[in-house]
Amino acid sequence: MQYSLIVKPRSTEDLNELRANGMVPAVMYGPGYASRSVSIDGRTFDKLVETAGYASLISCSIEGDKEPVMVLIQDVQYEPVKGRALHADLRTIPMDKEMTVKVALNIIGEAPAVKALGGTLVTMRDEIEVSCLPKDLVSHIDIDVSGMETFEHRISVSDLVVPTGITVNEEPSLLLVTVTAPLTEDELKALEEEGSKGVDAVEQVEKKKKEDAPAEDEAKKE
Repeated sequence: MQYSLIVKPRSTEDLNELRANGMVPAVMYGPGYASRSVSIDGRTFDKLVETAGYASLISCSIEGDKEPVMVLIQDVQYEPVKGRALHADLRTIPMDKEMTVKVALNIIGEAPAVKALGGTLVTMRDEIEVSCLPKDLVSHIDIDVSGMETFEHRISVSDLVVPTGITVNEEPSLLLVTVTAPLTEDELKALEEEGSKGVDAVEQVEKKKKEDAPAEDEAKKE
């Protein structure tokens, strides 16, 4: 899928003013590219992040320029309370040079060890590092878990079906997905006992604090 974005040359260095007008300050930079300060419509950018993510090429046009530039969303800083985008980094991508980027892992299918045996699917990584030419970049790599029939089944990097032109920069033995067995009655009972001990210990500490408080107060008075 082709993504596109129109940005404006930044008209002011007052970032709070830009944000108040619904814009997201951003910087475009990359190999052989002079850094540019720009601003992006906030709503448009939010939708783009949601759909394109961080591993999809975006055709970025700067108002006033003749030719668009291919970019990746490199980083976004968010306001911690409201979650709105405060600033973005757009990394320009030369189309004739190999690039290194993180690509998301996408779980597909249903593991029989989960459905039939009551196990829990555990994902160890949600992305991996790959190298490729920009034309070969994909937004994600699928992991099909439909063959995980027992708790002994594992999926590692070496099991991935990687699209042509992409090299995975991870150890082949790196574990990505596993299925854990459900807890036995004895294990559940042991957890409950440990939890009970923890609660009792906290109560004892709180009780001791209350008992010691009057003595400490008297000592201060003296």
